[in-house]
Amino acid sequence: ILIFSVFGLLIFIQGWYPVVIVDSEIIWRGTLNKATQAALTYYQKKGALIKSENTKEIQGAILDKLIENMLISKKLDEINSPEALTQIQEMVTKYNNLLNLDSAAALAYNLTLKEFYDLILFPQAQREWLEKKLAEENQKLEDWLIKTKQAANIIWIIKRD
Repeated sequence: ILIFSVFGLLIFIQGWYPVVIVDSEIIWRGTLNKATQAALTYYQKKGALIKSENTKEIQGAILDKLIENMLISKKLDEINSPEALTQIQEMVTKYNNLLNLDSAAALAYNLTLKEFYDLILFPQAQREWLEKKLAEENQKLEDWLIKTKQAANIIWIIKRD
């Protein structure tokens, strides 16, 4: 029993438990914590004073963004276009060439390059690609996100503030 208790405590501390399930895809507490900490670091380095009540707002906005990223990624999987993936990778490469991302990610967000890529860069490139694709079909990304969120099966494991 002691071993299971210690193991359970380690799982909890490390954030290895789900906070939201979106169409059978899991957003883990550790991912949410890492993204929240990155945003807080960014704002603090910009000179913002962040109150504890603002932290909850920031975390809520980040959780919404993670849900949107998951839905966008799912849509791109449905499109299943090698051309789309190539274009998204080209966007990422362009961003990488414009900035010294390794040091920028560490300085501005306190993230490794891989964490920055996974949490910010690749999802943003996917978002921009889908926004362009929807615009070609005379649709707006925000409208698509509203409809898609309403249709998605979102299960909140934690209480949403």
